[in-house]
Amino acid sequence: MRVSGLTHVYPGATEPALQAMDLTVANGEIFGLLGPNGAGKTTAISVMSTLLRPLGGQVQICGLDALRHPRRVRQHIGVVPQRIALFETLSATENLTYFGRLYGLRGDALKAAVRSGLQVAGLAERGDLALSTFSGGMKRRINLAAGILHHPRLLFLDEPTVGIDAQSRNRILENLIQLKEEGVTIIYTTHYMEEVQRICSRLAILDQGRIIALGDTGQLMRQHPDCADLGDLYLKLTGRQLRD
Repeated sequence: MRVSGLTHVYPGATEPALQAMDLTVANGEIFGLLGPNGAGKTTAISVMSTLLRPLGGQVQICGLDALRHPRRVRQHIGVVPQRIALFETLSATENLTYFGRLYGLRGDALKAAVRSGLQVAGLAERGDLALSTFSGGMKRRINLAAGILHHPRLLFLDEPTVGIDAQSRNRILENLIQLKEEGVTIIYTTHYMEEVQRICSRLAILDQGRIIALGDTGQLMRQHPDCADLGDLYLKLTGRQLRD
């Protein structure tokens, strides 16, 4: 994936949400996108996943111009949003079947994808239970499974582990490492520095719509020897002032 000059301003806003953002992510890489609230992370994900058309710039995904051919690009990408995009009254199997059909899966391919999704989520024995009976961690795991049913080449995840227990978080991170080993490219946003250090090969820190740091953790720490860890570096670059 390659992004160049990405710029966006929301109607009525006084400041741009993205300002001339440039970014290249290699195939099979887990890339961390960090930043405080309002930094532009969700806007960047929305643009790169073809959900939002930017004011300016270019986005290339899998060799395709994402702004000119969004429908073709969507065949190659998966999105796991921060807000759980599932139906509470449906079972896990019914939810995955619904999303699989949206991706164009049918027949045996759909059934196999649903079985695989339940296994990824660690819920193969609970597929017939309604989502309303699931814990937050279980819902997050099904949310991830729904985003990878069609075997995307590029996966966007917007804070997929927020508010869940350590076991569910570990399961999701292990799933992502496995996807990387299978060649899937992953764009990952989070506020948890330990997750970035565990799974991301490189990262960018975004603030006020601009990338203010880019590289692997080792490179960034060497550039700031006064910082004890990635969290310390993050606060140094983005400040300690509270954000909305």
